[in-house]
Amino acid sequence: MSLRLKFNLVLAGVLLVAAAVTGMYIHRFLQNSAIEEVKHNSQIMMHAALAIRDYTTELVKPHLDVTLLEKFLPQTVPAYAATETLQRMQKRFPGYEYKEAVLNPTNLRDRANDWQ
Repeated sequence: MSLRLKFNLVLAGVLLVAAAVTGMYIHRFLQNSAIEEVKHNSQIMMHAALAIRDYTTELVKPHLDVTLLEKFLPQTVPAYAATETLQRMQKRFPGYEYKEAVLNPTNLRDRANDWQ
């Protein structure tokens, strides 16, 4: 085996190791980046739900309190308003889900899963 062949084999080995390490680094970086993006988007949706709840509590419900004496309107319940609004958003952003998870719900869609 000539010196030139040995040198080329060592150089090819170093290149393969460098390519493998670089590939693993890029994979880990992209995976962490994707996880952070999903977390960021879910936080935005959660803050939107809280904003909808606050809006309903502060600005909608007081105007309908007189009507509530005669008839129950589910739209005045902050959790209902947030859930309904974010269900409409789910059509445009599949994969994100919001629900008010409770142990003993009046609406079965709000029942908590085992992991919740």
